[in-house]
Formats: sequence, structure tokens, C-alpha cells
Amino acid sequence: MDYPHSISGVNLLNGKFTDGNPQTGQLPSRDTAAWSNAVTDELLSVIQAAGMTPTEGLNSQLLEALRAVGVFTTRPPADNTTAAATTAFVQSAIAAATGRLIGVQVFSNPGTSTYTPTLGTTSVIVEVVGGGGGSGGLAATGAAQNAIAGCGGNGSYAKSRLTSGFSGVSVTVGAGGMGGSVGTGSGGSGGTSSFGALVSCPGGGGSIAGGAVSGPTNGSGGAGAGAPSGANILGVPGVQGCWPVIPAIGAGAMAIQPQTLLGGYGTGAAQNYSGTNSAARAGNFGGQGQVIVWEYA
Repeated sequence: MDYPHSISGVNLLNGKFTDGNPQTGQLPSRDTAAWSNAVTDELLSVIQAAGMTPTEGLNSQLLEALRAVGVFTTRPPADNTTAAATTAFVQSAIAAATGRLIGVQVFSNPGTSTYTPTLGTTSVIVEVVGGGGGSGGLAATGAAQNAIAGCGGNGSYAKSRLTSGFSGVSVTVGAGGMGGSVGTGSGGSGGTSSFGALVSCPGGGGSIAGGAVSGPTNGSGGAGAGAPSGANILGVPGVQGCWPVIPAIGAGAMAIQPQTLLGGYGTGAAQNYSGTNSAARAGNFGGQGQVIVWEYA
């Protein structure tokens, strides 16, 4: 189908119809019977191809015919025709896809809550880490004394895929272990984090208090958490707390506690150090646990 270029006397301008221009002598275009019939026949052929009878006065037949032959209709999933994809088709195809990630829920506040799956969730991958242990408090030091307490131990980590039994379970996020009290208190243990009875990660242990010492010494790190339960992808026990060393009076100490696989969550408290002539001090708190739920259709 095209403009009637080959028909004489139609008076096209630049290949298209024109109303004409008396000032320039341009004549208006006129429709010939041949071209009008060609246009009408082409439109009627679409209506007839859809199994419809062309009827004068029914001005919606062309649209109905296009819909009938599938131009604007939603195709079934996995259809491989070249028909245009409607929004409804795309949405239905996405909805039919299994295994795609549809949501992530993160639980970071210590305490217990209930997990409600996002609509359409058929399986989840859960990451859990227990709370990190706290570091011990320090005694007051004199003119020729230092005090040091090691890092708290890390909570254990678990990663697990679950295909059933996960809806409505209780989610517990373990608190970080408390820092030891001023002077002689040991750091507290981190709390256990869990995803119902399906996955459980104990927290790390706290380090003991540091007394005033004249001469080289070291701080004892807290115990790392034991192995998690319910890990069917990856399970990692907690790393033991660091053991910082003071080589000489006033020399200072520096040791860094490795982080868990969830970063600072579940990591044991930093070391606690006092130089000469320092007041007694409390220990540092361990990192709180965390539970992450990756939801899949």
C-alpha cells in the first residue's frame, strides 16, 4: 500500500496529498476511484481474514479484526511467535518464572520477631550469624603499669536453603556480648541467632578482664562460637578473639579482630587497652547478630 504515485492527475506534493495553494498555482490533490478502492480493499482484507463480514456503519470492525488475529492479544507463556508482546504477556511470563529473587528481608535488631514470606515465595536462602562476645574491663594502672584485655570471640555463621517449613517461623537476633564491668569484669557472651528451629548460630565468648601489669604482657581473646546447626550450604564456627601483646611499658598494643561473613555483625568486641596512670575502665561490646532471608519464587 502506498500513495498513488503512478496515477496521473492526483496532484501529489512531495509525494503526499495537498490542499493546494492558489497563490502558487498548486492544485489540490484528488482521490481517484482506483486508489480509494485499493485502500478500502486492503482494510477489508484484514476484517475478512479474521472471519468477519464487512458491514457498513460498523466502525470498530478493523480493531476487532486485529485483536482476533492476535496482534493485540496476550500470548501464552513460552509462545515463540513474532506477535507483539503486551504488558500483560510480559507480566505473566515474569510471574511464571521460577527461581527468581523476589525479595530480601533483613533482621538486625536484637530480639525475636516473626518471618512472613513475601507473596509468591517458594524457597528461601537464610544467612544467620550469632552475636559477638564482649571484651573484658581493665584495672587502674600506675606510673609503670599497663593493662590489656583481648578481643571478644566471633559468633558462628550459617547459610542454608529451605524449601518448606519456613513460613511464620520465629526469627531471633542475638545481642552482642556486653563489655566487662569497670576494673575486673569479663566480657559477656554474644547471644544465639536463629531462624526457627531450622538454623541456629551460637554467639562468641567474652574475653577476661585485664589487670595492671608491670612489664610485657598479652590479653586473652574470647572463645569463638561453636559450629552452627542447620547449615546445608555453608557453616563456619566463630573465630577466637584476638590476643594483643604489650611488648614493654607504655609501648601500646594493637590487634584487629577479623570480621564475620556478614561484616561487623557477629564480630567480637575490639581489644581493650590502658597505658600508664589510667583509671579503671569497662570493656567493649560485641557486634550484634543478624538474620538475612533471600526469597525466591
